[in-house]
Amino acid sequence: MVSDTELRGEAISPPELLEKGNSWLRISHPELTADLLRERLKGADILLADLDDTDAPSPAKEIARRLMKTASFNPKILNWARDTAWGLVKNGKRAESGLWEKLLKDCRRDKKLEERLRKIIDEYTSRWTLNVPYPGVAEFYQALSCQKIYISRNIEEVLAPFAKTFGFSRVFPERFEKLEELQKILAENPQAKRFIVRGDSYEDGQITSILEEKQRRGEIDDVVSICVCQKRQNGDFPADIDTSTDQTLLSEILKGKL
Repeated sequence: MVSDTELRGEAISPPELLEKGNSWLRISHPELTADLLRERLKGADILLADLDDTDAPSPAKEIARRLMKTASFNPKILNWARDTAWGLVKNGKRAESGLWEKLLKDCRRDKKLEERLRKIIDEYTSRWTLNVPYPGVAEFYQALSCQKIYISRNIEEVLAPFAKTFGFSRVFPERFEKLEELQKILAENPQAKRFIVRGDSYEDGQITSILEEKQRRGEIDDVVSICVCQKRQNGDFPADIDTSTDQTLLSEILKGKL
């Protein structure tokens, strides 16, 4: 375990961890000290973030679970459950995006299913949203003054309360091809040179890779990538920072408490 003093004044060499309670942090580049990390995060122009399993336990998965409980005998839901089981076995986490997209399409083709889905979403956004973010997430966003943008597979009704709470200026819902939205954001913000990418999936890693290539070509100045991990093993994409879902340490670094 790395001490607070070591983190502040010296670089961390992988695979050492900083730990505090249930929160842990792994910085992948030996030259990246806490002070430099804080400077780069504070200097960002745009933050691009996922929602599900990044800022909170996946709302999409929770909504899908509740729908299966209330409509378990519907043929579309039975077929979707079968496809989900097989897809996760075959492709793991990378299958999640297509499965969520299929569920939304199936529900919108069936009036009763769509009504059930709408009721569950209304319950989620009215009762649960503000209680479910991971520890440290709200404090992390509060410490940043850059433009914040959600690019998510989730629907707008779910994204909107989180965006309002965390100070996001834009949301791109139901984006199953995130790279298309990245190109639009870059074209609309040619002055932006410093970026933060937050996510937990392969698709978020693709965004990071595109921005890192632009940095190598001198088109932008900086990219800081943050991968939120469910386990201590490496996350779903190579990132500058791997963090536990409890993001207390990440927010404390940003606020200068470490």
